[in-house]
Amino acid sequence: MSLSQEQVPLTTKEDLSEFLTRRFIDVANELVKPSKFPERKEMPPKPQVGDMHYFGDPADHSYDAIITVEGFWGFTSAGWVGLGLTGGGTGLSAWEKISEATPAAATTFDIIWDETLYSAVKIILENIQPATDNAHMDMQFGHTNGGTIITSGYDGTVNIYSNTTLSGISTTLPRLATSIGNDASDKGVYGEIDVLSFGSNSQGAMANCYLIHEDGSTTPHAQRTYIFLGGEDSVIDTFQLILTTGNFAVVGSVKLYGLKI
Repeated sequence: MSLSQEQVPLTTKEDLSEFLTRRFIDVANELVKPSKFPERKEMPPKPQVGDMHYFGDPADHSYDAIITVEGFWGFTSAGWVGLGLTGGGTGLSAWEKISEATPAAATTFDIIWDETLYSAVKIILENIQPATDNAHMDMQFGHTNGGTIITSGYDGTVNIYSNTTLSGISTTLPRLATSIGNDASDKGVYGEIDVLSFGSNSQGAMANCYLIHEDGSTTPHAQRTYIFLGGEDSVIDTFQLILTTGNFAVVGSVKLYGLKI
């Protein structure tokens, strides 16, 4: 709340009455304005249970490691908790941002997470393009921080491409996007991939992929792919994107989010 300064009158009752009326009106006007939380530049020195603060981008400040994303955070008896943060935090149903990167000029791009920390991960693709026009993009699971990539044994892949079922079951490489354009006028691959790893009791993983893109003729396509893999000796911690032809163009971004166990 921000009120202008005004000297209290020391004369008549009428002047004092007018002064109080003005100030009450000012207070009422301030109360109906939207509240604004100033961005904290550093951690509160002595937070109290029940405190709430707005933290900026952690990359621009020297916050404690618990503050992982920009947004509102509350202090509880258990420590700092993200309040309704879609990009991170330790609140209920909060996805914590793990990483963000642009693919390098290579045939494959590995997305890796710590399987001891996260029960599920979400991958967001934004304008992923091949360097070669109309290349296809497949996927492979892996483990041991990408040290081992699984090239076969996939089940239950259903791939929808422009309202046409391309494949019912594929035991080789599940296809995520078919004929991706790479011209400046073509939109690359956009969408979301949800991955659930089964953990140490029954190693394996499953994924739901919802992707859209344009081909080399700027024709839009939508593909939805379901992927299942079971019977592995190690817990899955890698999702690899792989092109059938050429390398990835160095554009776009791949964002990785996780749900903590």
